[in-house]
Amino acid sequence: MTTIEIPKFIEKYRAYEREGGMIYFRIFQLDTEQDDTPYQKHLAVAQQTLISVAEEVNTRLDCISAKSKINRKKLFTMDYDFRVLKTRVRRFSVQDFMGWQYEEARKGKNTQL
Repeated sequence: MTTIEIPKFIEKYRAYEREGGMIYFRIFQLDTEQDDTPYQKHLAVAQQTLISVAEEVNTRLDCISAKSKINRKKLFTMDYDFRVLKTRVRRFSVQDFMGWQYEEARKGKNTQL
């Protein structure tokens, strides 16, 4: 995986945050083969996203447990099982991927996610 930093995007994102907005992005480029199918690329993105989110969540929980002097084993650990992803035969939606953490809200017929 190659992390990509886009200065203009980062600048606009930080301005949005200063105004009280919150959007969370992960931007990266996967080092895949040219002949990978779209599904293989989609699966690789899903796997890398899970790895990235789990690392961040677990690091935050490590900090919380240290700061609060709580035994880390009493807090959950975010984990993932790539075997589940490999059994999928179709692309999955954002709702499928995020599960209970994702709620789609629309305010008009032209509103996009």
